[in-house]
Amino acid sequence: MCYEHLGDYSVWDRAELPYGGLCTHNLLLEKLDGLQFTVEELNAIAEQRRLHKNELLRNWVKADNAKKRANPTPEFAAQRTKLNKYKYKNKKRIHRQTPLHLCREARGEKDFSCAPCGVSYPNKTRYVRKLVADMRSSLPAN
Repeated sequence: MCYEHLGDYSVWDRAELPYGGLCTHNLLLEKLDGLQFTVEELNAIAEQRRLHKNELLRNWVKADNAKKRANPTPEFAAQRTKLNKYKYKNKKRIHRQTPLHLCREARGEKDFSCAPCGVSYPNKTRYVRKLVADMRSSLPAN
């Protein structure tokens, strides 16, 4: 018997322990009865299992992300920031109007207007650009 590795810690007598050696029988080589599927049926079963596995994984990821968003760690926040920068790198940022802009629009006020043209500008920057463009166009060409 090969129980010498137990040493003095064995509770039972080594001669009483049954041991017949390692099993070398390979179950994969046995013939299975009752599993006669065509190639198409096996492919359909494999596809069904793949879809089911993906659905389980998708649900787990959704639940895990919801849990992490409820109590975000600094690592999770950094990961989301990096992902969002990559995901939305080609999207233009939309300028959100401040309440001051909304108030001016509601009142119909335009602070900067060009008297000769009769055009109103919503801010000083656009008005100055228009004035500079007019001055450049009035200069003689070289």
